[in-house]
Amino acid sequence: MKLLDWIIDLIINRAKRTPYFHLDGYMERYWLIKPNPKRWFLKDFSIRIHRILRSDDDDCFHDHPWASMSLILRGGYCEVMPKDKNQDPALDHVWRRWVLRKPLSIVFRGAKSRHRLVLPAYQDCWSMFVMFRRVNKWGFYTKDGFVPYKQYLGISGDEPIPPAGTRVKARPSKKDSASDKFY
Repeated sequence: MKLLDWIIDLIINRAKRTPYFHLDGYMERYWLIKPNPKRWFLKDFSIRIHRILRSDDDDCFHDHPWASMSLILRGGYCEVMPKDKNQDPALDHVWRRWVLRKPLSIVFRGAKSRHRLVLPAYQDCWSMFVMFRRVNKWGFYTKDGFVPYKQYLGISGDEPIPPAGTRVKARPSKKDSASDKFY
């Protein structure tokens, strides 16, 4: 495992040289491969390294604007998803399944795959997050329905993406959630 740990360190340290904007107290994000519209092949393909610092908010699943793949590098989390991917999102807070994601777990997700992440108390998780072509808008699924991500996170519509390395205030977590104490 020493060689594998060395490779993971190499990947993380390389990515740390090209920070994306961080969500303070929630997630640090670094570029490994940025999207490049000038590339002739896979223009929208990109890879980030994520250091996830805490669980997602209770009962609010989110989706992503692209199909993605995650490889857990260090730590792990429980991924909470709808019991049936075709179920009405209004049932997500009742009918759900939990999947443990450990180091070297690989997860493929469609752009409309709803989920949330639950980390063990006082632990973080490093993952490689691979993104493909953007195919839809993304947001959060609350008990009141779909909420676009900017509205949910309290970001005004005209705010630009912050410069690389900037720390952005993340939405406060709901501390001491019973569902976050799974192990």
